[in-house]
Amino acid sequence: MKRIFITAVTAALLTVSCQKGEGYTAGSSEGGLRLNLSSSNVVLTTSEGQTGAGMTIDVPPIADFSLHITGPDYDRTWSSVEEYSSDERLTTGTYQVSIQYGDPSEEGLSKPCFSASESVEVPDRNRTVDVTLTAKLANAIVEVAMTDNFKSYFVEHEFTLTTASNTFSIDENPAEHLHVAAPQSGIAIDCECVRQADAATGKKTKLDTVHIDVEPQTRYIVKYDLQNAGSVTVNITLNDETIDSIVIPIETNENA
Repeated sequence: MKRIFITAVTAALLTVSCQKGEGYTAGSSEGGLRLNLSSSNVVLTTSEGQTGAGMTIDVPPIADFSLHITGPDYDRTWSSVEEYSSDERLTTGTYQVSIQYGDPSEEGLSKPCFSASESVEVPDRNRTVDVTLTAKLANAIVEVAMTDNFKSYFVEHEFTLTTASNTFSIDENPAEHLHVAAPQSGIAIDCECVRQADAATGKKTKLDTVHIDVEPQTRYIVKYDLQNAGSVTVNITLNDETIDSIVIPIETNENA
């Protein structure tokens, strides 16, 4: 018999339980797992890795997650965690229990991946052990932003983001989040823009490439600002806190 409880809090919570297997059986070298699963909608937004007042995102129902359990001579996947029953008997030993939604290698708009994994010891004598997992965002979110000073000087803007596997055109304030695989180093962001003085001809100015490293469950905002007459300052921010600044020299002579 299987009972499923779903409680809506910050994220969905699902518990799979079964009374069978709760008892003590002398001499048995098998046991069971009772799954307590949830998902978090929090995205880290400060450089210290705290959750602060930052950002939350939509999370899929926990019932849409897949389940993968591996152990001694055991490797099984369920397309939905709802399909699992704690009636399942496992040989005593160490097992890896994982849940996942999405593909961590997929990148693009609205391509979130949530996952969690834990090693657990299955007890003997037909006893059941609890496994508690909270799935978190397994990839990163990258955005670009521009200050008013930057937009006043550069009237047209084209941003390109290049990862180890893909290249994307990105816009400020997108309707969908751009998810990229994480952890990942050396993500490149390029900007081609048109100065106000060149608006009539459409002549483009290419700024130096900006490189950032990203971690899972984190949102990165790469902000472009024109702070003086001779350079563009690119600030990489997390929840409006600058964690890195890159100064890009430019030619601002309107007659050049």
